[in-house]
Amino acid sequence: MDLKYVGIKMNLQVVKTEIDELLNYIESNQEREDSGFIDIESYSRLAEISTHVLQSDCKTLKE
Repeated sequence: MDLKYVGIKMNLQVVKTEIDELLNYIESNQEREDSGFIDIESYSRLAEISTHVLQSDCKTLKE
C-alpha cells in the first residue's frame, strides 16, 4: 500500500475547516431556545464529516 500523503493532507485540511465551521455554529447557537434542533443539526453535521473522512480513507486505500 502506498499512501498519498499530499492527498491525505488535503483531506485533513478540508475536515479541519468543516470542524472549525461546526464549532463556530455550535458556539454561536448554543444559547438559542430551540437548542434541541441545534443539537440534532450538530450531530448530523458531525456524522457527515465522519462519513466523508471514512469514505476518503477507503478510497485512498483502494487506489
